[in-house]
Amino acid sequence: MNTTAAEGNNITDHISKLKQCWDQLSLFGDKNYRVSEFLFKRIIASSLPESWDQYTDQFVAGQLDFVDTDPKKNIDTQQFIGYLKQEYERQQSRKLGVIKPSKQALNAYGRENTKPPLASRITGNSYNNNRTSPLQTRCRICRLTNHYTRNCRFKGKPKCTTCRRFGHKTRDHCNAGGGKSANDDGGGGNRYNTNKRPRREANNAGSSIVEVNAAKEEHIAFNADAAEHDDLDADSDLEMYNDAKYHNYDHVPSSTEIDLRLIYYEWLADSGATSHITHRHDAFDTYKPIPPVPIAGVGGAKAHAIGRGNIKLKSKCDNRTYILELKNVLHVPKNKNNLFSLGKWEKDKCSYNTCDGTITLLTKDKKPVARGVKISNDLYKLTFKHVPRMARSDYAFSAASPSQSWETWHRRFSHVRYSGIKKLLDNQLVDGLQIDMHSSKPDCIACTEAKLFEAPYGPASGRQTKPGELTHMDLWGKYDMASIHGNQYYLLMIDEATRYITVEFLKTKDQAVQKIMNYMTYLKTQGRSPCAIRADRGTEFVNQSLKDWCQSQGIELQVTAPYSPSQNGVVEQMNRTLVELAHAMLMAADLPEFLWEPAVAHAAYLRNLSYTKPRAKTTPYQLWNGRKPNVAHLREFSAPIWVLLQGQ
Repeated sequence: MNTTAAEGNNITDHISKLKQCWDQLSLFGDKNYRVSEFLFKRIIASSLPESWDQYTDQFVAGQLDFVDTDPKKNIDTQQFIGYLKQEYERQQSRKLGVIKPSKQALNAYGRENTKPPLASRITGNSYNNNRTSPLQTRCRICRLTNHYTRNCRFKGKPKCTTCRRFGHKTRDHCNAGGGKSANDDGGGGNRYNTNKRPRREANNAGSSIVEVNAAKEEHIAFNADAAEHDDLDADSDLEMYNDAKYHNYDHVPSSTEIDLRLIYYEWLADSGATSHITHRHDAFDTYKPIPPVPIAGVGGAKAHAIGRGNIKLKSKCDNRTYILELKNVLHVPKNKNNLFSLGKWEKDKCSYNTCDGTITLLTKDKKPVARGVKISNDLYKLTFKHVPRMARSDYAFSAASPSQSWETWHRRFSHVRYSGIKKLLDNQLVDGLQIDMHSSKPDCIACTEAKLFEAPYGPASGRQTKPGELTHMDLWGKYDMASIHGNQYYLLMIDEATRYITVEFLKTKDQAVQKIMNYMTYLKTQGRSPCAIRADRGTEFVNQSLKDWCQSQGIELQVTAPYSPSQNGVVEQMNRTLVELAHAMLMAADLPEFLWEPAVAHAAYLRNLSYTKPRAKTTPYQLWNGRKPNVAHLREFSAPIWVLLQGQ
């Protein structure tokens, strides 16, 4: 492609080709391929024939973010191209012998003046012939008609090329998080001359439009169906302007600046679209090519979606940053606008509201996550920051947190066991539990120290003993209330072989030694052969007098391990059983508490006559005495009786 024009070439076609190349370079995601607006004006000027140098030098000097004393040096690329085309039309008309101002000039200046000034008629200079007095009736800086350029209050002040307002530079606008769009007309635009709207919109082209035809008004809407690879039909308007490429050419920074369109890019909120649409391939976080899917618009205009994927958008709202993940976004390269589907947003149980020219996107819990402003043609523009591919987010429209290790989730669940967390994951009982399955499950020192406990003893091994050989013993008391006989303790003795119970009541603990000796002697006189005594480490059992006696009688004294009463569980469990039965009998009969001694004795007597699990086929009484007990004489505890007092 030839990038320079020779004398006699069509300048309009030449400029259109250069602009088309510039548009294509702007689509690249790499900032090294970007050409700034200031540099592009220099490229256009240098590509024209030498005869154009005198005309173009007045437009290409100056700085990007500073309003020079000569306002012509601060016009944007669109205005510069417009002036070049007008000048070329005048030159062509002069060659044909017709000198007539263009229709755009008549609309811009407000009146027609076909007679050139005296200096032009004397010198014959076509350039001076182009500078008519009506140009001086409009301020070149703020575009108002009520003062001259030399008296403009914005003269010498910086102008933001994003919002078109005076008083701050473009970089300050971005650092502040945005501002009003160019279409808000906040920089001293023509607020009164309403019949100049098409030209004003063309000059203020920002995120909504680039060129607007004065004969018709633009309506942007794009309906897209998200069905898999079906034809997507739209019943809305498409932009059909030949030179209009919606790529935000309002400001293209220099090669030394950070390209803001790599960081910020804009979306139009569309209530009619059924799917999100973007023309930027570099914006996708995940991308899947699809066969071309036609998307029909008004007038038979069609575009094609060639891919779909997920896009992450970073927004800043109320001093908080959010990342929105849009799923199944269609990639339509030839579409001029990025379309944010409000219907799709509501379908995901989110909402939005509009008020005073502002649109606010709300999450499911009504939390604002993004805001946009109204621009021309009653459209709303949303500005987001580009999130690089493979970026992760903590808060998202569809959030995907990185997987954490087992140890991290163990701490997050306040030291719940790993097995419990695995149950939550396997049964899908909760959402958001992202675990790295390849991570280890280390021992937790805090859990080891805090969850120490004594493991329960296993079941007792089967012992083949004879009645009287092994006796379990334990001392119960001291009870707060003395019994009717003045006792506060009782000594419980259980035979291992038969589970027969014997209870002896004591006034003090030191009486236990003598009671044990008496019981062992009784067993011998009954033909039993006592071999061992099993008890805890209380002083009533572990004392020198009992040890000496047991050694003299050949009886083994077995004691439990320290702090392990469950090793002697037979007598410990029976203690609880007797006490519970005694309390129940006293409460049922409404008897005074000092009668606990006969109640415990009666409970022990009944337990010998009752079923016991270790000896399920017989009773302890039958095993001990060799005969089946007769229970016909039993009566309820506390039943009234008559006692015969003989001899009185």
